Amino acid sequence: MSEREDAVQRSDAYRTYMSSYYAKDPQAARTHQRKLAWLQHNYASHLPKINGARCLEIGPGKGELLQWLTERSIEVHAVDLSEEVVRYCNEILPGSTELVNDTAAYLERHTAEYDVVFMLHVLEHVRKQDVIPLLRAVRAALVPGGRLIVEVPNMGNPFIGLYSRYVDFTHEVGFTAESLEFVFSAAGFTNANARAAELPQDRPYRILQHMAERLIGFVYRVTGLAIGVRTPRLISHSIFAVGVR
Repeated sequence: MSEREDAVQRSDAYRTYMSSYYAKDPQAARTHQRKLAWLQHNYASHLPKINGARCLEIGPGKGELLQWLTERSIEVHAVDLSEEVVRYCNEILPGSTELVNDTAAYLERHTAEYDVVFMLHVLEHVRKQDVIPLLRAVRAALVPGGRLIVEVPNMGNPFIGLYSRYVDFTHEVGFTAESLEFVFSAAGFTNANARAAELPQDRPYRILQHMAERLIGFVYRVTGLAIGVRTPRLISHSIFAVGVR
């Protein structure tokens, strides 16, 4: 297959991403509220503290981050490969989202422009050979001291890691905490330590979920020691890393 044919196939897969995946959520309203709580819990402390900070989101999905940042008076722009996603996000926040055919090329035209770039459940959709070049392009688009925030499904989860890798046909690669840190480092970012992404423990059942996850993690590590194999240090459903230019 030629590079052009490959690009056409990938474009076709992303063009209908909204109707192919997001539209199938039977609890969309509940998912939206959970996502806002997720963003607040995991990322509020990583937002820039300066007035007039500029943010770019690559792959805005259903626009939850756009809404969350706008409510905090942070200037945000988004880019996506899907016409449906762009149309949807511009309906909820007019003028917020731009259709691009090549994200890396877009970033190259915006050198040292952004204080923070978000890629939430995007990097797993990028071909393996393109991951590090894309992250390098993101780094160049950040101001000195700017931050890249990446969240991905955790392949280290012993129960649903494999399912998360293949549930979406457009997934190209999977990450553990170690491999996520590796690609950040290879792209030139500093202090990129992978962490568990999780919902706030603001309800009794979430506290129980967190306790159960910690217990399962402990049993998993002990089992690994007993049979002499290395086990993941993070077993949350998703993980994230914050890299500094």
